[in-house]
Amino acid sequence: MPVLRVILNGWRGRQSLIIKTENLDFRERKIEDFSRELEWKKDSEICYLEGLTHEGLTIPDYNLNEWISISSSMGIDKENLLLSIYYTPLNKHIGTIGFFPDTSAGITGEVGLIIGEKDYRGNGYGTEALKVFIDYIFTKLSVKKIYALVYNFNKKAYKIAIKTGFIEKGFLNRFSEKYGFYKIYRLELDRKDP
Repeated sequence: MPVLRVILNGWRGRQSLIIKTENLDFRERKIEDFSRELEWKKDSEICYLEGLTHEGLTIPDYNLNEWISISSSMGIDKENLLLSIYYTPLNKHIGTIGFFPDTSAGITGEVGLIIGEKDYRGNGYGTEALKVFIDYIFTKLSVKKIYALVYNFNKKAYKIAIKTGFIEKGFLNRFSEKYGFYKIYRLELDRKDP
């Protein structure tokens, strides 16, 4: 079970949310985290798995200042909750996780996860991160339902979602001239009230 604590005097003089487990820390994003995220966003494999290339988008060509500006608008101080994931034993930034509410009430929303450091994929950290994050948003926030949109070719993301309790509710068929037909699955998870 995660240990939640709030540390004062965080980045930009605000409180910082920290969720700790034995293997992972979830923290408010810092400048150096933005730099690594930008590297991941420019990685062709990650762009493929996120469906950017299928949707006709190109690999982002932002510089660091542009990425910080774009990303800061999605940070913890807005409606969205976006945190860096650190591998605790080495204090290494390995990914990012977020909750993006559909409405200002924040009752439902999308979750997203990236394990950007390739050496940390396939070791259970994505599953652990999603389980801990789900527990946090269901117990500490007023969220009642979350969903994930997963491309059919991102088999690891689909497997992690199913492992953490998501249920497939439907899919969209899409077509790309370069890649042909593909699906975007909608997976949902409802909060279980005691």
